[in-house]
Amino acid sequence: MTVAQRAFIVVIVSATLAVGGSEIYAPSLPHLVQEFGTTTNMVQWSMTLYIAGLSLTQLIYGPISDMFGRKGPMIFGMILFTLGAFLGSNSQTIESLLVARLIQGIGAGGPTGLWRSIVRDVYHGPALAKHASHLTLTISAILPIAPSLGGYLESTFGWKSVFIFMGIYGFFALLFLIFFFQETNHSLNPDRLTFQTTSKTYWSIAKHPVFMGGTLITSLVFGMKFASILVAPIFFIQSLGFTPIEFGWVTSLSVVTSYTLCGIINSQCVGRFGSKTMLKIGMVCPLIAGLFLGISYLIFGLQTPLLIISLFILYCGGALVFPNAFATAFSPLSKNIGYAGAFYGFMQTGGGAVLGGLISYLPDTSPLSLAGTLIVVSFLNFFIFHQLIAKTSQN
Repeated sequence: MTVAQRAFIVVIVSATLAVGGSEIYAPSLPHLVQEFGTTTNMVQWSMTLYIAGLSLTQLIYGPISDMFGRKGPMIFGMILFTLGAFLGSNSQTIESLLVARLIQGIGAGGPTGLWRSIVRDVYHGPALAKHASHLTLTISAILPIAPSLGGYLESTFGWKSVFIFMGIYGFFALLFLIFFFQETNHSLNPDRLTFQTTSKTYWSIAKHPVFMGGTLITSLVFGMKFASILVAPIFFIQSLGFTPIEFGWVTSLSVVTSYTLCGIINSQCVGRFGSKTMLKIGMVCPLIAGLFLGISYLIFGLQTPLLIISLFILYCGGALVFPNAFATAFSPLSKNIGYAGAFYGFMQTGGGAVLGGLISYLPDTSPLSLAGTLIVVSFLNFFIFHQLIAKTSQN
């Protein structure tokens, strides 16, 4: 097995870790409200804290990986993720569950923040956009298993089994990292890990308009997707009467069809039209999803087919935005890739934490809150694209 092939496996495992760690857990959210005798908002915070921990720690993992390589931080993060999963399975109170999820998120920050750097270590130029599309297509075939698997585990063995599964997954991923993964960073940065050096490097990256444009767009689209994950179990399970298994299958089929279809379209079209054009097409999808969801709810009320269509369109947007925003952001960069990957991951998952926390506190529990969020954030994305990417490309 070549270095590139091993790196590809590590990237797949790492990229599915963070999102899988949230989506496999989604079907259990309504049950945990009853289990711990708490509120829906408090249980939703177990998702938000996970994403917040994942987001913030990436800023630390990135510089360390530029100094000492990608492998060590990846292993350390996987150990914490696995530990947090087993702590979660033994939680007796909502407070202990929140702590366990935060530990999980801190651990997931390593693999999640560094897999993009590994891709950038191995691929360059046009190959970067091409392999980003291939990765999206491969990941799209794996991630949809998470909510349906979570639904089966929740219904058959209870919510603790979801954490046990995540712990086992993390343990075997850890073994692969230790014994099979070969270091991809061969240009270690000798600078000391000081606050001054780190902040200066991050600032130089943040000043790059194209990188920042792609990063912000990814952040907001991920935030919209994460917000939908938070509220979807409430709509399907509590309002429409779905079982956790049925909710898992609906979510899985929506994700797999949208990501597979758009992944194929993107891989075939990105070479002809370019990453920026495909990125713009992807940015339109959340706007359409928000308008369709809001208008259909006002006319027909909460209807299963209309809700599924809205989520499908939203997921199509993610399938097109994520690989093309990544390729757009990273193509101009030639150094400090670990920093850039960490900053990119921090912003992406940070968008999920912010929008997720926001939607948890919106007073309207109908789909109108989600619809309004999708519409407003979509217009913000178009403004960012015009100001940071389109204008820079013209100059």
